[in-house]
Amino acid sequence: MSDEEKKIAATEEEDDGDIQLFDATKKSKKDKKDKKEKKDKKEKKEKKDKKKKMEEEEEAEPKVSLLKMEGYTEYQYPQLLDRVINQLKSNNPALATSQKKADREDPYVVRVGTTKSCWTNFQSMCDSIQRKPEHVMSFVAAELGAECRLGGEF
Repeated sequence: MSDEEKKIAATEEEDDGDIQLFDATKKSKKDKKDKKEKKDKKEKKEKKDKKKKMEEEEEAEPKVSLLKMEGYTEYQYPQLLDRVINQLKSNNPALATSQKKADREDPYVVRVGTTKSCWTNFQSMCDSIQRKPEHVMSFVAAELGAECRLGGEF
């Protein structure tokens, strides 16, 4: 090899060194990734250790349940519901003696002309639900979006 070829080879080796330096930055990314993985593993281990420590503390302290303490009874839902109903009846005798709601009659509606209808048993319905006729009329008018009148106010 001539001197010139040796110089060119030396410069190429130096260029290769630069390229290797560039590759070294890629390795640093890998190093960062490795550090992150190590950190994650360390955090997981710390969490696991903390959880284990808490479990050990829980085992050391006896748990006290209010339901299982002396003098307390554990109830099921139907039993509690029966207790509530019995207490309501004992505190409010009107509930105990009241009968079930009687069947109310259906509204009786007839046609008056081609565009109007008449609710003939309106007053008896208001009496059965214990409401003023004006109140029921305003409710029906609002719900049906219709014009309502009482009595013979056609």
